[in-house]
Amino acid sequence: MLPDKNELAKRYANLSNDRLLEILYHKEDYTAEALDAVQAEINTRKIGVDELETFTVEKKVSNIIREENARVPLSLGAKLLFFFGWFIPVAPFAFKMNYREDGSTTKLWQSRFFRITGFVSLVVSVLLSFWMELGDSGSFGLLVVLFGVAYGMDPKKRTPVESEM
Repeated sequence: MLPDKNELAKRYANLSNDRLLEILYHKEDYTAEALDAVQAEINTRKIGVDELETFTVEKKVSNIIREENARVPLSLGAKLLFFFGWFIPVAPFAFKMNYREDGSTTKLWQSRFFRITGFVSLVVSVLLSFWMELGDSGSFGLLVVLFGVAYGMDPKKRTPVESEM
């Protein structure tokens, strides 16, 4: 059962100004009664249009920054780490690489891509080494070549044209 207007008013009276403005910013997620209660609380606190505009601008700027951070690709060193160190379960945590919490969706996707291709490449290079009798150096060379193939196939890497925009 949905809370009535009095319950909403009591609940919203305990919220900070920023939290009330956040509710207004995401008004599509709230009922009309909830929005009325928020608006009444904002009027009671005499939160002005200036503060609302400042909040809206700050929110838009933080959204733009978050979207830009989500598009940043992995560095070559990190790609090498995930490709050749796919078997190290703590590698991302050792280097404070929590891409999911940071909102780095491109880095998260690329880390998974290079771990999977690293494992598959190792299996392929070992099988080809036995089949073609390449030896250790040939097997490692094949693994390096397969990294180059995976690096070239990475669909999320930034092209120079994108980075100039």
